[in-house]
Amino acid sequence: MEDMYVSEELNDAQIQQFLRVAMPGLTAFPWATLLGENGPMEFDSANPTHIFFEATTSEVPQFSQHIAIYRTPAADEEARALWLAQLLSKWHRLTVLVPFTHPEKPQDPFYDIVFLQGVSYLADDSQTDFGEPRLNPSVCWGLTPCQKSGLAPSASCYPGYPHRKAVEPDSCKRIANS
Repeated sequence: MEDMYVSEELNDAQIQQFLRVAMPGLTAFPWATLLGENGPMEFDSANPTHIFFEATTSEVPQFSQHIAIYRTPAADEEARALWLAQLLSKWHRLTVLVPFTHPEKPQDPFYDIVFLQGVSYLADDSQTDFGEPRLNPSVCWGLTPCQKSGLAPSASCYPGYPHRKAVEPDSCKRIANS
């Protein structure tokens, strides 16, 4: 599952179109499972190219909408979430937050990557309480070296670590080609 928070609400058609362009081998369906909606008639759970997304109101004040994308492979999901968030941020000129696991501190849940119109920032939300409007948003530490060098985000995309070139995560290609 890919998880992201966006600064402005997108409608289902905008999200569906974005996913269609970003992952052309997949068919994305809006489906508010958390709200108890029945699945779309066209959705075929036996078809590995059918994925669905859910867009809900977020409790994070600076990021009004939460988007979750389901039925994508577990492999590379964090890298894929970062890649999709960067594209979404750039294409729709939004700020997008993605929870991030720091490789040196995998038990520390307080890191995020924030994309501001496609530019990536490492953020620390340890001093915040999401859902509390009176408190400050995530603290951004600045541009990641990925942005400075023109490379895309990856699981190793933060100061002092090597970077990978902007490519679609392998697991997206595997699904699209099956």
